[in-house]
Amino acid sequence: REGKSKKFVDSLPEICFSGQQAVARKQLVHYITERCVFKLTPEGLELIEVAPGIDVQTQIVDQMGFKPIIKKVRPMNPKIFRPERMGLLESLYSLDMKARMHFSERSGTLYLDFHGIS
Repeated sequence: REGKSKKFVDSLPEICFSGQQAVARKQLVHYITERCVFKLTPEGLELIEVAPGIDVQTQIVDQMGFKPIIKKVRPMNPKIFRPERMGLLESLYSLDMKARMHFSERSGTLYLDFHGIS
């Protein structure tokens, strides 16, 4: 059953976070809900992930006050919807060095994950 109010709308009476300022600052912004994940882009809000069993049109787009950008939508990790533990700690400790490195060409930054290495 759908709620009475839309979760994403064009405007609000009060602003506590400015998407325009975040885009201008080139901040990485994601909006995560129980149904999907959106990414804030200079072009607008882009739908990037959808929970298993969710219909994009009826359960997301039709419940919004505007149409999001829809390009490549991937499924959300089904592990997050299961009652058992996800095993995040174990997966962090099992990473090899290649998996612990990420280079962002956009910012020219090398990210290294040393979590769990003693």
